Amino acid sequence: MGYRNDYTAICGAGKVNNKIFLVDHKVYIPLETEELELQFDDVKRYLIELSKIYDIQSLYFDPYQAIQLSQDLKKEKINMIELPQTQGNCIAFSQCLFNLIKSQGINFYESEELRLSLINCKVVYSFRGWRIVKKSGTKKIDLAIALAMAVYGAVTAPEESESIIEGQGAGGRPSAEQDW
Repeated sequence: MGYRNDYTAICGAGKVNNKIFLVDHKVYIPLETEELELQFDDVKRYLIELSKIYDIQSLYFDPYQAIQLSQDLKKEKINMIELPQTQGNCIAFSQCLFNLIKSQGINFYESEELRLSLINCKVVYSFRGWRIVKKSGTKKIDLAIALAMAVYGAVTAPEESESIIEGQGAGGRPSAEQDW
């Protein structure tokens, strides 16, 4: 959630037979002609509409700007799960998306918005795993982060006991940085 002068991104992912697939996405971009502030009611209405279309098991969110929204959506019977963007969490969901892309364990639909958001990313390696970061300070990666959080939620859903995050891949130690 970006409150002012920032993007808000929503991404839905699902799982069928251990294959992850994208379901839906939306990006809220403040217009310069407006107040440049996000209208949380627009986001809330959109997520409620999605919950009528899809069987949403959980909605993962960064609580930094979204606590009130989370409380409102809980009243609508949507399971809200806080996933603060701490270093450990960022590595966990970034590593999950990285592994899915590398193993071709995710199906994407065509989306120029999503493609550009992923192009704006690079991944940095630490001893704990890969983490998504911006290539440039001016580039937006909010949708890529929302995607990573969504696939992490789909992979780590309670009915799944194995986690893709545990795999580091083959081929020796990875380089310290890599473009997506």
